Amino acid sequence: MGQADMSGSDLLARLLETLKALRQRTQSFADLLIRERQAIKMLAMDQLTALNEAKLRLIDELSTYEDVRKSIIEQLATMWNVPADLMTIQWIAGHIGGPVAGQLVQQQAQFNQSIVAAKRSNQVTGAVLHKSMAFLHAAVSIARTPFEPEPALYSESGSVLAATREGGLLERRG
Repeated sequence: MGQADMSGSDLLARLLETLKALRQRTQSFADLLIRERQAIKMLAMDQLTALNEAKLRLIDELSTYEDVRKSIIEQLATMWNVPADLMTIQWIAGHIGGPVAGQLVQQQAQFNQSIVAAKRSNQVTGAVLHKSMAFLHAAVSIARTPFEPEPALYSESGSVLAATREGGLLERRG
C-alpha cells in the first residue's frame, strides 16, 4: 500500500513511529556530544574524526525523518481538510483522542526533552572549546614572545653590572 493510499490510522501509527525515531536519534546526538566533549578534553583527534562522521550520519537521518514527518502531516491535513501549518501534535491529539493521542503527546514531550538535552550538551561543548581555544591562544602568545632574560646584577667578580630596580626596597642601609 503506497503512502497516498494509507488510512488515517496507518498515518497516525507511522507518525508515532517517526516521532520515536526522531527522539531516539536526537538522544543519540546528545550522547555523541558528550563523547565529543570527552575526546576534546583528552585531545583524542582520531576519536573526534569518528564522532564527527557519526554526527553527520545522524544529522542526515534526522533530516530524512523530519521529511517523513512533514509528509505525514501534509497527508493528514489533506485528509481532514485542515491547513498543514495548523497541525501540531497537540492539535492532532485533540482531534483524534484515545490512546494513540496520548502516545503522540508522550513521544512529542520526550522528543522535546531530547532536543533540550542536545542543545545543552552542545552549549557545554562550545564552552569547553572556547576555553580550550583561549588557553591555546595564550600558550601560543607566550611561545611567540621573545625571551629576554633579566640582566645580571653582579659580574663574576662581584661588581654591580646593572642599576637596581627603583622602588624595590623601602629603605636601604649600609
